Amino acid sequence: MTIPAGSIKHVYDGNATTRDWDFTFPIITTDGSDIKLYKTAIDGTVTEITSNYSVDVAGSFVTYPTIVSGLALLAVGEKITLVRTEALSQAADWKNKGPFNSETVEAALDKLTAIIQQQQEELSRAIKYGVDQTPTAVDTESFIAILTALKTAAETARDLAIAAKNSADADVILTHADLVLTNADVVLTHADAVLTALDRIATAADRVQTGLDRTATGLDTAATNADVVLTHADVILTHADVVLTHADVVLTHADAAQTALDRIATAADRVQTGLDVTAAQNYAAALKGTSTSSILIGTGSKTFVTQAGKQFASGQFVLIVSDANPANYMHG
Repeated sequence: MTIPAGSIKHVYDGNATTRDWDFTFPIITTDGSDIKLYKTAIDGTVTEITSNYSVDVAGSFVTYPTIVSGLALLAVGEKITLVRTEALSQAADWKNKGPFNSETVEAALDKLTAIIQQQQEELSRAIKYGVDQTPTAVDTESFIAILTALKTAAETARDLAIAAKNSADADVILTHADLVLTNADVVLTHADAVLTALDRIATAADRVQTGLDRTATGLDTAATNADVVLTHADVILTHADVVLTHADVVLTHADAAQTALDRIATAADRVQTGLDVTAAQNYAAALKGTSTSSILIGTGSKTFVTQAGKQFASGQFVLIVSDANPANYMHG
């Protein structure tokens, strides 16, 4: 396997919709255990995700949170970071066979692994950005400049403090005394404000208590009215029971009426069936007849005399069979 140059992490913004997060960097393991997940909360807190996710190595995506976990999808303002994190070890153990010196190659890999571990030890003692950030060189330079400025300001403050400590100048002492008195006045002003607020709170508490007393009186009245309502409700329930009893009687008679109607419908169906059979038989008889006409079998126009009252129609197909020999017939 080859490992191309490129980023080894992805940072995605939550949108309350996405559950599957793609990754394009190659991984070494077959189960995706070398992928680490980190969640950035809306307040910027970063925590590692150690459960409720799955890795699809073939599809190159991570699912978080899984459906079975029941967790909510990442909301707007939250982030998820996918980063490849390989173990800093070299587990291959090659033996020399033939002209190829495998142990020499293994020694080289061991040295590279040792160098990586050495650098990891140094990085663990360095100040680092959060895993969900990807700073540029300009960001890093600005960060270092800020640290340098803070260091310079701290050193200046320390020098001024030492100078103030060693100075016996009365004016400096008076100036600081004035500052103390000024701050004391501010404290007293705020104390007065606090006392005023406490008085207002006490007044509000009295009003709340009055409201509670009135509410208690109202509850007593409501309880009395509720008793009256319950009494009337009992009367209504009694009458309702009577109504239900009569309703049961009505339903019983309705069932009897429905049974009678069903029987009438069944009888009507039987009568209709009989009428339909009779009509079919009469129609079939009207389409069959006999003739005493003696006609030779042949093509062309033929004329037969048959019974009256038949229902032969112009253009209707007919079959004429010899009475003497049914094997002889004509049709048209």
